[in-house]
Amino acid sequence: MSVKLQKRPGSEKKVPDMALATNSFGGVVRKARIKKGFTQKELARRSGNVSAMFVSQIETGERLPSVRICQLLAKALELDEKHLLKIIHRSKAPEEIKQLLSESEAEILGVSLSPRLAALVKYIGTLSNEARNIWLK
Repeated sequence: MSVKLQKRPGSEKKVPDMALATNSFGGVVRKARIKKGFTQKELARRSGNVSAMFVSQIETGERLPSVRICQLLAKALELDEKHLLKIIHRSKAPEEIKQLLSESEAEILGVSLSPRLAALVKYIGTLSNEARNIWLK
């Protein structure tokens, strides 16, 4: 399933549901913006020197903001800044670091994955968003 977002009158862009998941930075921003009742333009204005186009690119996963813009978005959306920064840094991290973070979080939570399930989770993490979305359907 895809969500159609209007970019310009007469043009449509399909965004996979996976891009809107709350574990992605853009998904968190979009969900919070909608919950607040803000348009992308309104969020851009409330965040300071940010364009509505940049907010759109953040939400679709095309771009990741700087730490400063992340802080401005957190303030405008009344979100936990540390949580947003964690998501953004995880997005930029190499795959090996992402894997280590996942393993350490699982240990902290006391979750132990079987070797087969751990291998499956690792494999899914290597897929593109589009392939992951198809695989998870």
